[in-house]
Amino acid sequence: MKRTGYTAEQIAEMKKRGDKAKSVVEAAANDISQVYINASKRDAKNRALTVDEQARVSANMKVIFESEADALKITGEKKNTLMRALNDDFNNMSKAEGLTSS
Repeated sequence: MKRTGYTAEQIAEMKKRGDKAKSVVEAAANDISQVYINASKRDAKNRALTVDEQARVSANMKVIFESEADALKITGEKKNTLMRALNDDFNNMSKAEGLTSS
């Protein structure tokens, strides 16, 4: 094994955290996909998401953003700044999608 400067226990803990983060992100992404799949099945015209569906997608995106920040060990004000930027980007994409699906 390559020397990394980490003990076997530290590496095992990093892998454990990585696996947990991966499962959280996969669950959130799967739920987002399901929202869009359900919306497209109920309306052949690919209707816009309902307010509840939009809230569900937004909540899942926040989970994904938090996991990314945690994985990068970003904390404090830097994390707050990153979260605001990611949320702004997501909100702008959602608004643009709403305009194109109208």
